[in-house]
Amino acid sequence: MTECYLATLPHASMRGLAGFDVTDTKPYFVPRATVTPPRELLCQIWPELDAWITAFKDPEENDVETTMAADGVLELLTWLREMVLQDAVGMRKHFPTHPIFSEPVFHTTEFDSFAALVERVCEDAPVENYHAVVGKASSAVTNALRDVQLQQAYLGREMVALKEDCSKRFERLERKLNALMD
Repeated sequence: MTECYLATLPHASMRGLAGFDVTDTKPYFVPRATVTPPRELLCQIWPELDAWITAFKDPEENDVETTMAADGVLELLTWLREMVLQDAVGMRKHFPTHPIFSEPVFHTTEFDSFAALVERVCEDAPVENYHAVVGKASSAVTNALRDVQLQQAYLGREMVALKEDCSKRFERLERKLNALMD
């Protein structure tokens, strides 16, 4: 079963579903992702994760079965706990009464320091101005129109070729009919 996973993912579709412009192939930038949470905070999100990661490094001594799926889950959880902390900074501002923010990790001096750093980084991040956004949009429209124009030109050539082919076939049929009538 562990050999049945996708080797590649449909990145353009994933970008579109996430709300990003699929025609823009440049990498996107999430400022909060540049701030790595301190180890003290990471250990408070899924505290047993580190023990499992250690166990998987020496499976025979720790009596654990290693599989590609289990390794993938551990890697995913490691990445997600970092993302949970990064995203919690902004989410706490918008939803301060959400039950998740009653967790002790969000009431520590470490989290407050981390949150202040994330907020500073996000404030200092360059924001695209109106002209840059319009420029991207006009570029996308231009590319789409160029694609339509190329497609129409191709279809036009196909139609001409099809017309010529039909004319030749019609002429052959006409000759055969004339030969039969004589």
